[in-house]
Amino acid sequence: MAHDKFFQRKRLIFAFRWLWKGNSSAAGLKLLYALTTEPLLKTYHLLPSVRGDLLAKLGNFREARTEFERAATLTRNARERDLLLERANACVAKIKGRSADEER
Repeated sequence: MAHDKFFQRKRLIFAFRWLWKGNSSAAGLKLLYALTTEPLLKTYHLLPSVRGDLLAKLGNFREARTEFERAATLTRNARERDLLLERANACVAKIKGRSADEER
């Protein structure tokens, strides 16, 4: 059992390093989707945080907002929570900006 957890963690570390090396946001989202089934990550705030970042880079601000808000509920660090909520609010501003542009 401990052996399996070790390899799960190694796989997760590899996945996050791959994402951070600048691979495409779309490919990163596919990888993150696969990681959401990992029991070790169910309450890990960085998973929805990274997902929110990739979604925002792709211009999907509605889903990004949801992910940032979810990450904010999972973290225990007040500063991180504030930062994640700021990012969620920035997504709201982008959504509103798009709506205003579409009305013109």
